[in-house]
Amino acid sequence: MKIKTLVLYFFACFFFGIINSIEINMAGQAFLKSFEDLYTLLRKEFNNYAIREGLDIQLKFFLFSIENTTNQWDSFDSAIHILLQQKKQKYDIFIYDPLYTRRYSPHLVNLKEYLSKDHLDMYLGDSEKLGVYKNKWVGLPLLLKYTLLYSNINYLNKYQRTVPKTWDQLLATAKYILNEEKKLGNEKLVGYNGYFPGNKYIINIL
Repeated sequence: MKIKTLVLYFFACFFFGIINSIEINMAGQAFLKSFEDLYTLLRKEFNNYAIREGLDIQLKFFLFSIENTTNQWDSFDSAIHILLQQKKQKYDIFIYDPLYTRRYSPHLVNLKEYLSKDHLDMYLGDSEKLGVYKNKWVGLPLLLKYTLLYSNINYLNKYQRTVPKTWDQLLATAKYILNEEKKLGNEKLVGYNGYFPGNKYIINIL
């Protein structure tokens, strides 16, 4: 077969759908450069894997950021929720905050029907708490973030207090140290500063 004829043949195959390349559309949101870099790496790594394994699959990523949406986290949530309610098939995979697991769950497939038990068992623990709703696996974690409590060890040692492990212990310890420091004229000490935002996303900190 001549090269020209071969090229025309492949063009016709792609044009008329004889050879189908699978495209997976994934959507996610990021207001931080670190998350944008993570999504880019994810897309590149998967597409490189698909090439190495001879898979005719291409992952495309659609980023919601301050460049194309409002600087509000729930703007992405609202857009995705509307698409899911209307059963639109614009995106195949969503990267979403587990805060919305319950809200999205009725519209998402049960991964138990597509992934083996051995595979899902790798995500037992914290990941399971985030991705399962009413015994339905609706998501797998891309990453896990943990909030840490930093204690001023100098003040704890000064007043022979241990690192608090509960909110009640934290409040009691902070009040005690503050009162003792005020007796010494220290009015600037802050008992606890969590930088809590004034909206519903406080749940992500707690």
